[in-house]
This record gives sequence, C-alpha cells and structure tokens, in this order.
Amino acid sequence: METKNFSTWDEFEEYALKKMDEANTKTSKDFYRPIFRGQANADWSLKTTLDRVRERYDAFDYIEIIFSIKNKLETFTQQKWDGLNDPNKIFDDFHPDEYLGNPESYPYMLYLRHHGFPSPLLDWSLSPYIAAYFAFREGTKCKEVAIYTLCRMPAETDVPSRYRIHVTEHNVTTTPRHVLQQAIYTYCFDHGAPHEAPMGVFYDDHEKDTTNTYEIKKCILPYSEREKVLTKLDRMNINAFSLFNSEEGLCEMLSIDSFVLQKFTI
Repeated sequence: METKNFSTWDEFEEYALKKMDEANTKTSKDFYRPIFRGQANADWSLKTTLDRVRERYDAFDYIEIIFSIKNKLETFTQQKWDGLNDPNKIFDDFHPDEYLGNPESYPYMLYLRHHGFPSPLLDWSLSPYIAAYFAFREGTKCKEVAIYTLCRMPAETDVPSRYRIHVTEHNVTTTPRHVLQQAIYTYCFDHGAPHEAPMGVFYDDHEKDTTNTYEIKKCILPYSEREKVLTKLDRMNINAFSLFNSEEGLCEMLSIDSFVLQKFTI
C-alpha cells in the first residue's frame, strides 16, 4: 500500500477530484470509480469492527452468530429480513467465489454494520467529502488523519492470492444511513485455510490482499486542517446530522458548530 502525504486539504481535494475525473474517462465508469474512507488517526490501519473484536474470524462462526440474534432484532425493530431462515444460505451469499450481486443477507449485514454490531464489512463512501468528515470529526488532537482511496485496477494486473478484497454493490435497500453516507463496503476473505476450519474461510485483514485487483492508497493530512475542512463541509451540509439523521447526530453537529466553528459564540 502506497502512502501519500499532503500538507494541505486543498492538495488532497485536487488529488481526489482528479482520481474521480480519471474514472469518468473509463468505459465502465462505476466499475472504476474510486471510493474513500476517512480515519481519525493516521496510525490506524484498515481494521473492521470485527477485526477489533478478534482478528481473523472464522466466517461460518460469524454467520451463525448473526443468524442467532436475528429474531431479537426483528422483534424490536419490527423489520423482517425474509429469506434468512438458514445460516448456510447467508454464508453461501458471501462465499468468496466472486460475489457480485446483492444477496438477501446483504441488507441485514449492512443494518448490523450501521448499528454498532461487530462486522467484517469495512465502510467507504463514494464521496471524498463524506470520508473527510469521518477523518476530521473527532477532536483527537492527533497530528495527522488519514483518508484511504481504493480504485479498481485493470483485469490484466490481477494475480492469484489466498487473501482477496471484495467490493459490494452500492444499490441496496437497507438502513437510511447507507444512502445518506453514499456508502459502499469491502470485506476481505482468506479462503486458503481448509485445514483450520470446516469451511476453510476466514474474514481477515484487508492489508493482506496482494492480488493487485484494487489499488489502495493511504493519504495523510495534518490534523491542523480540521477547522478549515469542517467549515467547507458545513457549507456543503455535510455534518453528523445529515449523515446519521439522529438525535446523536444533531448533538454532534451542534457541538462542532459551537466549539469548532464557533457559530454561536456570544
């Protein structure tokens, strides 16, 4: 993974827009369109929330867990995730053999991801500006933040690997946050370990992928650009309330308005 250092937000914005313009010259624009992920500390690696619970999680064990909690969630939310009556069905949908569609389990897994349940899905955005919000939203006082970019490479660059990143489809009916955040997701499988588990498939670290299917770059920006970036995003109506549409999001927006952008200073 290549690391690129930017001294200002303006430099990164120019770089990101150029990447998007390059994608528009491709025959299949959506296929090659870059996606972006913001992280509040440049020292953090690309870890899913499941990675933080346990690294290299057996995929079938995870599917059995989320299957076992589905009834409780359906009871509380009054939502129904139809067609998920067999954990083997969920696993088949996310089997690493070139998943390309939107299986029935996908909306359920996205719901879990957006509501705090540990997930093998790493969330990205089609917008570099939304990714920037997630990079700069926290008052961490770290020296640098990171915005990752991921781009599809031409097929002829692909090489075999037991670790492979998969990018999911954007068009799916699920939680409203998916739409508000222009979200898209990746997951990484290690599917070369049949001696370790019955299915021999594990969710694993994104940074182990060596297929060259996707180009990932880590763009590092100074935290000192925070006020400038959040001011620009505020003018674009990109804030916690517009991205989460919740009371917590409203309070986060008002907190940044009051203490960072100082809109309400008397």
